[in-house]
Amino acid sequence: MKIAFIADIHGNSVALNNCLLFLKEQAVSKIYFLGDAVGYLPFAKEVIGILQKEEITCIKGNHEAMLLGELPVPEGNEEVYRLGQAKKSLSREELSFIASWSNTYETIVNKKKLLIMHGSPKDYLCGYIYPDTDLEQFAKVPADVIVFSHTHYPFTKTQNGKLFINAGSVGLPRDCGNLSSVAIYNSVTETAAIYRIPFITDVFLANEMTDKIHPAVVECLLRKKETCTGNLIN
Repeated sequence: MKIAFIADIHGNSVALNNCLLFLKEQAVSKIYFLGDAVGYLPFAKEVIGILQKEEITCIKGNHEAMLLGELPVPEGNEEVYRLGQAKKSLSREELSFIASWSNTYETIVNKKKLLIMHGSPKDYLCGYIYPDTDLEQFAKVPADVIVFSHTHYPFTKTQNGKLFINAGSVGLPRDCGNLSSVAIYNSVTETAAIYRIPFITDVFLANEMTDKIHPAVVECLLRKKETCTGNLIN
């Protein structure tokens, strides 16, 4: 059984459609979304519509919590996040759909317990786990597979008999700006792999988008790196 994890779409419906097409080609049995459908980029409504249509199981991220008023927006960050812009585009029904997402999700697959969240086991919404984070602090977490995102840097690592999966970001990768990241867990081999799917950034760099996207977000989309974590899909 192959299970896919996607995260941090951040209003990028272009990249989301590309990733879902790839995952359908991989014949995954289940897709989990790990939060942050909104923020930064302007197509929040389109992203929410796709998640609803595809009946993807969704977990709440910190940007959803800020959108709903469950977390404060850090001072000065609204100019970058554009959550007000996202909220105005969403219907009451779409906001209710987002509000229904849980902060964490647990499931058993082939006798292995999966713990799924946006941040970390210590802070489901806002915890950060980077590739160089000391994973020893999670040794006593009662799960065999721990799945998360939030940092926009994907990786997989095994430690203390646990498999850690950071799904990275579909919509705003922080290493290679135009390479979406998705993770696929194989419950038979008990292994996971990261895949990178290119998306076209032109739609976000057009002149008419300059008032809808912060320059810092544009800079992120334009980032290049000689090597990026994961298997590149051409």
